[in-house]
Amino acid sequence: MSMDVPTDPAQKASTKSDSAMALMDSIEPEEDGSDTCESNAKARVEYLTKKCASLEQTVQTLTQQNMALEARLGFKSAQIGDGGMGSDTDDSQATYIPPASASTIKLLSDHAFSDVTAYALVKTLSIPAPGDCVGEVRMAMFPSHLLGRIMARQLSLGLLLELHDLSFAVVEELDPSMPFASDTSKLMFWISNMHQYMCIVDTYFRKESVKSNTLPTLIILTRIQEALASLVKMKLVPSLLKLLCADVEAVAPTAVLGTSVQKAANSWYFWGSAPQARHGSDMSSLNQILSFAGRTMRSYNFPDYLYTHIMLSLLHKTSEATTTHILSHRWLLSFKVCEQMQWNLNTICGWYDAVGLYNSRSYLEALFQIAKVVLMPKQDAADFAFVLANSNLVGSKDLYQLLAVCTAGDSSDSKQIATYSMSPEFEALLKNHAEVDLSGAETTPEELTLEVEPVTDCCSFVPAFVELPFGYQSALF
Repeated sequence: MSMDVPTDPAQKASTKSDSAMALMDSIEPEEDGSDTCESNAKARVEYLTKKCASLEQTVQTLTQQNMALEARLGFKSAQIGDGGMGSDTDDSQATYIPPASASTIKLLSDHAFSDVTAYALVKTLSIPAPGDCVGEVRMAMFPSHLLGRIMARQLSLGLLLELHDLSFAVVEELDPSMPFASDTSKLMFWISNMHQYMCIVDTYFRKESVKSNTLPTLIILTRIQEALASLVKMKLVPSLLKLLCADVEAVAPTAVLGTSVQKAANSWYFWGSAPQARHGSDMSSLNQILSFAGRTMRSYNFPDYLYTHIMLSLLHKTSEATTTHILSHRWLLSFKVCEQMQWNLNTICGWYDAVGLYNSRSYLEALFQIAKVVLMPKQDAADFAFVLANSNLVGSKDLYQLLAVCTAGDSSDSKQIATYSMSPEFEALLKNHAEVDLSGAETTPEELTLEVEPVTDCCSFVPAFVELPFGYQSALF
């Protein structure tokens, strides 16, 4: 059975009331086993239910209630305890949120607000170029900071359902099935911003958790944070890695095995457009892909652990793609190719060292071992034992394929052929070893675990190219 789904933000907003009430109905307090505590908990639930139900009254009634709240709190509504950011003990570090006007309350209470804002921030947004964000955190992070300031407003006014709707509207618009999922720069921009927004939500959760009577708020914030974490970890980051790994896979084998110039690129390119992966498949192309990814993430203010995870994942793909290419081609390796391969691998490690990723060699060690064992003598049992000791990252069947099928002597050097060619004794030992079917112990990137850090300030900067409806920005700030 099919169902028509509204696409206009104003139409979508009218469908949210029922689901919002269902969300609030699902909030239940935990039992502590005591009759007295149970009685108090039931009384608290009744009180919270009545308070949450009041949020679904008409805009006019809600506006009057919040104006009375503002009059009662006065200037306090702008401070850290009532919606600002910063530490719990130092109000001087708070983001200043001025008292809400009647027009702001009315705007934030409008059911269309969440969809209109999400549409403007995601669907119609032309993201800033990486070069425009170097050293400009406010330009790189303005969507998450705008959402953070709106969150401060909504929390201070008790607009929990509206906060929930806005956050989930943004998550919905950022689903990787949208067209921008094929644009690496846009994916990096939104990964960085949604991670920052997740940190903002966590900061508010920690602040609200030390207050009393905040169970509904904590549940809403928890659900928002879970949705953001799922979006980043399960959708946005895998989509980005899929695109970048496809580019790396297309050039890595030719770059590592086919580049014969000793002066391979030894530094990172600074800028340039996204590389055309299938043109100029050499070390320079691989350098451009890795450099573009690294510098774009840095310009968009990626957290260090996410930057490291993605860069090492690309290095792992380099090793994986090159190894697969070697094992699928007969007589591909020669002594000269292996010597050049070692040079190229050391060059790649130098690129990573240049940006502070000093453990890169462990992700390429299998390729280093492949190049090394091809250059070893292969005559007797002692040679065989030495080869095994230096190829622990190569599986037993792969080692046989590598030495018996993929390696050919260099016809221009008969001395090398005589010294390093495989004797029948060695080949028999190698074949018997392959029947054991031992797997290699290749280094792989650790599973991604998202980390959060406190956010003490949200900028009010909104670039002119953001297409918010007339009056939104002035009403909010």
